Amino acid sequence: MDILAHVAAAAADHDQEILVSFQHDPANFFASYCQDRIADGIIVIGTARNSAGWRFFSKARSQGENVICWGSPDNVLPTLRCDNHTGAATAVHHLVATGRRRIIFLGPGWRRQHAYRDRRSGYISVMTEQRLPVFEAQARLTGTRELQGYAATLDLMNNDVSFDAIFAASDGLAVGAMQALNKCGRVIPEDVAVIGFDGIGSAPYTVPPLSTVEQNGAVAGSSLVEALLRMIAGEEYKLPAVPVKLIWRASSWASATKKSSLSQY
Repeated sequence: MDILAHVAAAAADHDQEILVSFQHDPANFFASYCQDRIADGIIVIGTARNSAGWRFFSKARSQGENVICWGSPDNVLPTLRCDNHTGAATAVHHLVATGRRRIIFLGPGWRRQHAYRDRRSGYISVMTEQRLPVFEAQARLTGTRELQGYAATLDLMNNDVSFDAIFAASDGLAVGAMQALNKCGRVIPEDVAVIGFDGIGSAPYTVPPLSTVEQNGAVAGSSLVEALLRMIAGEEYKLPAVPVKLIWRASSWASATKKSSLSQY
């Protein structure tokens, strides 16, 4: 919804109007906007998990529709993404700076999702650079992200896996992980620090407030609109990596012994 708001604002800046269509399953898929002269192009904002939707819009593009995407799992369609690798590396560097050494990566389905692959590679690059062991949670691919994060974290604790931090590939996964930690009496961040990714609106209101890598929605919205307008005009267009920043909240505070060194980070 945040990206949608920024797309609407950017379109207005270009004196363009937008139509909004919520499409979540094959029963309501529709993409013949250009052919039916309803609109000049399509910006698809979706979840990487909706494989049927991405296949549908890929076919629509092959049939002549102007399509730009946010959230697609691969590069079949022109897709704008944030700087996932750098964002993940920044988050893991932060965890290391706060004294964490056994950091879990939680990112189910990363093999099928471009964004999760990049976030995983950012995690691995820092862990390798710091000569720390790489740990990946084994998560189920069913249910919501919150349920996946909850189940994966519960499995870690039930199997007596030793860890002091979780870097989750999405805020939903992180929220689920925090629920499991709270259920098992683990104190956040004293026992386990948690960082998510995406910057969802509810992140400041979790208990404790969730640290996250936030994507710049304004840049994403303007880049999507500008690229689509260039595509419509038959011009070359570029899809830059959207900048990100670490929002540091209570879920990843440093221990008392590490606060002084963290101030230098």
